[in-house]
Amino acid sequence: MGSGERTLIIIFLFTLVLINPMIRGDGWGYFSHLRSMVVDFDLDYSNEYEHANPKFKETAGKLPPTELGRTRNVWPIGCSLLWMPFYIPTHLVITFLKALGFGISNDGYGLPYRISIALSSALIAFAGLFLSYRIASRLIDEKGALISTITIWFASSLPAYMYFHPSHSHACTVFTSALLFYLLLDAKEKGDSHRRWFLIGAVVGLATMVRLADSVLIASALTILVWRAVKDRGWGRYALNLILLIAGFMVAMIPQFIVWRRLNGSFFTTGYEYFPFDFKSPHIWGVLFSTYHGIFSWTPVLLIAVAGLIIAIVRIRERFFYIVALLPFACFTYIQASYHDWHQVSSFGGRAFITYTPVFILGLAFIISQVLRWVRLRWIVIVSAVLIVWNLGLLFQFAIGMIPRDAPISFREVVVNYRDIPVEAYNFVRDYFSGRSELRERFYYDE
Repeated sequence: MGSGERTLIIIFLFTLVLINPMIRGDGWGYFSHLRSMVVDFDLDYSNEYEHANPKFKETAGKLPPTELGRTRNVWPIGCSLLWMPFYIPTHLVITFLKALGFGISNDGYGLPYRISIALSSALIAFAGLFLSYRIASRLIDEKGALISTITIWFASSLPAYMYFHPSHSHACTVFTSALLFYLLLDAKEKGDSHRRWFLIGAVVGLATMVRLADSVLIASALTILVWRAVKDRGWGRYALNLILLIAGFMVAMIPQFIVWRRLNGSFFTTGYEYFPFDFKSPHIWGVLFSTYHGIFSWTPVLLIAVAGLIIAIVRIRERFFYIVALLPFACFTYIQASYHDWHQVSSFGGRAFITYTPVFILGLAFIISQVLRWVRLRWIVIVSAVLIVWNLGLLFQFAIGMIPRDAPISFREVVVNYRDIPVEAYNFVRDYFSGRSELRERFYYDE
């Protein structure tokens, strides 16, 4: 293990104190699968929804029952599967302690259960960051990869969903996408392997179960397959690998198909049919640059990262993997821009794009490697620190209500608010570490 990897582990261990064991919003949709399967042994979510925060109850209450008359749950089950290795042992220990006479509830909702989810989300996200660092190290260099990983880690929307909103799917998507790109890099560098392409398909299936929109990641796998087939004229091998890719995807998706069949009466009915898209009039500029959670306006480090990918594609000969990395991001930008809630409602920045954290790390690492030819390392570190401070300051303002959460913001107001941050930060830290119940009223004031 290199010094860069050890540095990342140390940073992660120090940040674990930030995890916030709270379930809210869409997190109740993901969590309901987990508790229903582990505690109730059913797929009836009505009791889980009763424990949810008011805003989620309102959203879920607008969804009609399924064709089978069951409570509708449009959120996929992938997060529950990834949380199970932490949640199930917690439930077993608590059930055992209760049987011994300890006054503790094993209803699946208590603080130990929520800690297991928060901790697992943080660990899963870090695993994705760790793999992303290794990808960038292999393609570029360790120094650029380390600085890039730390910068994207804390200068993007990731901290909000890795630590403070761990019940959402976004922390888990970092791992699934990073694992996919890691396997694709192996496929590019080490050649085709039937087992590898089956595994790649399975990882795409897992990514889809974590977040349905992440099925677009299959575009990267298909691009590599087509490229290899054209380059080597190996159409027979290409066809076999394509079959294995699809087979891996379908096998991995079996748990989701079973849940959809039991809930909706069909193996392929997701429930998202009630959420409209308008592919003829996408809000691409808004998704990228709007003050209403535009990913480049809220998190400018991502603009630098994407620029790095584009420059790499234009300037270097070994450009193919950069194309493979950028392609699903471009496809998803169009899909998100066509969604009726393209601004992602009460989101911190472009949370839907956290999936592409490995892509951003790669692009920023390339930029850093190029700039280091002309400037000293300390200037790169200073710029990185400024981007991190900007992002964490914006996250803090968002968290306590200094700026609107579900409306366009004024960046002039954001800058002015920085003068009030020291006092507000003191009060926030005091509440965060001494009284989470008091913090709930401020942190989720509109939930």
